[in-house]
Amino acid sequence: MHHHVRVGQAAVDLGRGLVLPNPVIAASGPFGYGVEVADLVDLPRLGGIVTRSTSLRPRPGHRGPRMAEVPAGMLLGMGPQNPGLDSVLERYAEVWARWPVPVILSLCADTSSELGEAARRLDGVPGIAGLELNLSCGGGRGGGVPGLDPDAAASYVAVARRSTELPVIAKLTAAASDVRAVARAVESAGADAIAAINTLPGFVPSADRRGPALASDYGGICGPALRPVALRVVWEVAQAVDLPVIGIGGVAAVDDVLDFRIRICEQVHLPDKCIFDLAGQFEPLVGGTRREIAQGADDLLTGSFGGMDGLHQQVVGVGLVLVSAGGLAHVHSHYDKRDLLRNQEALSWI
Repeated sequence: MHHHVRVGQAAVDLGRGLVLPNPVIAASGPFGYGVEVADLVDLPRLGGIVTRSTSLRPRPGHRGPRMAEVPAGMLLGMGPQNPGLDSVLERYAEVWARWPVPVILSLCADTSSELGEAARRLDGVPGIAGLELNLSCGGGRGGGVPGLDPDAAASYVAVARRSTELPVIAKLTAAASDVRAVARAVESAGADAIAAINTLPGFVPSADRRGPALASDYGGICGPALRPVALRVVWEVAQAVDLPVIGIGGVAAVDDVLDFRIRICEQVHLPDKCIFDLAGQFEPLVGGTRREIAQGADDLLTGSFGGMDGLHQQVVGVGLVLVSAGGLAHVHSHYDKRDLLRNQEALSWI
């Protein structure tokens, strides 16, 4: 069955009881675990929050430098830094349970068995509304990145599906050679929704061109530069599966949200833009998206845009990405990317 938002309503049903009050979601990463920005952002106005990716056991991040500027974006090499699942639940689960906004915990794992164990621990935990599986994780202990291969991606999703009754969202990467095949595989394995996309691998040289700019050599491209790739992948995925699709990548304004929703999403993650200017954009994005849903839902949900008749509308959300708590302390109505680069240590938690 197709998943639709009813005309005139902002709520989004992701299945298994997870209903988001509106289609604007804080994407995994820069919001941390939510508490870091709770005094800076009106979190209840969001449709949901996806936490930073969390592993079964603690992981260190990459050493610095971790960030570099690229045209229309940033290159981030933070690594999988997190305190581990037990510590995250101890610190935050009770807080999340008191929040009116649904919290979706992002999970990363080197193996499907690790992922299954993490999912089992989360089943029935108050404050956890759903799981996002970061299929760009992996590579540890000789393993590959599961999101690149349909069979590997399906195995991760299948294990999670067997391990929990929580809604499972599979987060895909544009680096896959055939993202449609990956999308169909995770759908068959039991995913309730798909999120697309994660950052794309990139590389830039250091200022003296004697080596890489990042200590990790490679990093993930984010920001407006990523948006055309994200739109392409969401377009392809939405035609390949019969699941809700959450669009992520380079959302900087209400028009960007609508670009996803025209065909692509009924729900929008707002990730990368706010690295540049969160305070000036957060309210227009949330408020503007709600107004557009109310005023233009007929066009958005019936495919009445030129050349799009007959395309099913299951893009349900868009993800918003912010800067770190340290970075946000410097964000007012304007924010210079160079200030962010000079404050890399403030982003150690991202």
